[in-house]
Formats: sequence, C-alpha cells, structure tokens
Amino acid sequence: MEIKIKENIENAVKRHRVLSEKLLKETTELVTDPSIVTQLLKRHSPEMAAKHLQEQINGMVLQANDLDKLYNAEVKKNISEAKLAAVPEAVRMFTKPADYQQQISNALAFLTLEGERLTDQAAFAILKPFFNDWEQMHLFERAVLQQMHLENEYMTRSAFPTALGAVLDKADTYTALFGEAEMLAGRLFIRKKEHTSACEIGEFPVYGGYGLDSYDEVAAEERIVELAGLIETLGSDKAFVYDSADFKYGQIYQARHQIGSVSPTDTDAGFVWL
Repeated sequence: MEIKIKENIENAVKRHRVLSEKLLKETTELVTDPSIVTQLLKRHSPEMAAKHLQEQINGMVLQANDLDKLYNAEVKKNISEAKLAAVPEAVRMFTKPADYQQQISNALAFLTLEGERLTDQAAFAILKPFFNDWEQMHLFERAVLQQMHLENEYMTRSAFPTALGAVLDKADTYTALFGEAEMLAGRLFIRKKEHTSACEIGEFPVYGGYGLDSYDEVAAEERIVELAGLIETLGSDKAFVYDSADFKYGQIYQARHQIGSVSPTDTDAGFVWL
C-alpha cells in the first residue's frame, strides 16, 4: 500500500511556522511600539493600560495555541494512519493456527537438536513459518542467542542474517520509526510559548514577543519531516531498514535527535514607558 504523509506533515510544519512568525512579529510590536502604549495611556491609568495590553497579547497567544493544537492533531492522525498501513499485509493478516503452540515447541526442539552446529540455512528452514509473527520471532532470537552463546542481538542477526536479521531488522525498523515519530508528534507545536520581549507601563510589566520556537522544537519539526519520508518508503519495494548497528549502539530512540529543554534566547528589550 502506498503511504503518503510527508507532504501533509511538511505543510503542517509550514503553517505552524507562518503562524509563529506572525505571532512573534505582532506581539513584539505591541510591547516595542511607543505609539500603542501612548494611545492606551490616553484612556487608561498605567495599571489598566498594562492589563488591557497583556490581555490582548494573551488572547493572541491562545488563538495561536488553538491552531497549533489542530496542526498537532493533523500530524498525529497522519502518523497513526501510516502506522497501520505500513505493517506488511502478511503480518497484519497473520492468524495463529489451532496447533500454533505445538508448532513453536517443535521449532524449539529442532533448534535444540542442531545445537551449536546450527547454521543460518537450517535456522531459516525451521523458522520460516513464523516470519509473519514478529513477536514470536523476537522470542526465537533470544533462544538462538542463548543456544549459540552469542553476546547480543546484533551478533545473533549477523550470524543468522537470513533466518533472523532480515525479518527482525524490518520489524525493529517499523517499531523505531513509529516510536520516534509518535514521541515527536506528541509534543509537536504545543509546548508552552515563552515571551522574548517585554515592556513596563509605569511599574507594571507587559510580556510579548511570543511565538519563537526553541532550537529543540525546530529540530523536532525537521526530524519528523525526515521520519515521514522514511515511513513513506515502507509502502514501496525499496523500504528503508535501519542497519543492525543502529540498534546495537543504541542510536535508535537515544542518540538520534533527542528532544531536550533548550529555552528561547532571552531578547527582552527592557522598554519602559513612564
């Protein structure tokens, strides 16, 4: 099944950025343009002028937040639909026969009979009926690892590339791609917006300059677009598959584009109107 989500997610990111730029420009202007405060002070005391201006800015931020929630929901929907579509039909439609547990027991017995002489070819013949049951294949992997006294899954898949590597690298790629995409989608666009400008009307502060994405937010937006492109390949004959080494060295989930807590640069201009 063809999977098309990259363009939709790119568009959601673009709309968010246009919205953020507009919000940043307008809420910065409200606290840096003297004429705006001058007009307010003609009708209100400094305290009420500050209150009205902050309420106006807060309302603009709330409206932007509502739109960002819609963009976030759109991205989540695309990821969710792609996750279902990306599972190979044979895996999705796999049903366990009535004697499935007996088949598993027989396969384990055959593996044990081979002992440490077990070859990739022999393991392939034994495990082939279970290739569409990814969960069970992971269990077989553990059994082979222990039987052959191998150090880890990477070494096991390297020793048994046909019987284990080809199937489980694909299964783990699916898990890793969607695990990271769902993690990013869960927080995309909806972090609390921080002010980057401020002014004081008399002794009353007003905060503006909302809308600037932090470095980690920008990285998350770029990464989810990249992931969307990789996910699209899962519906083709040239599906992306992580190299086993990516799993061996823990690059999936951990070292790949971690989402931290970098704050926007503090650019408060410190404008004061008396």
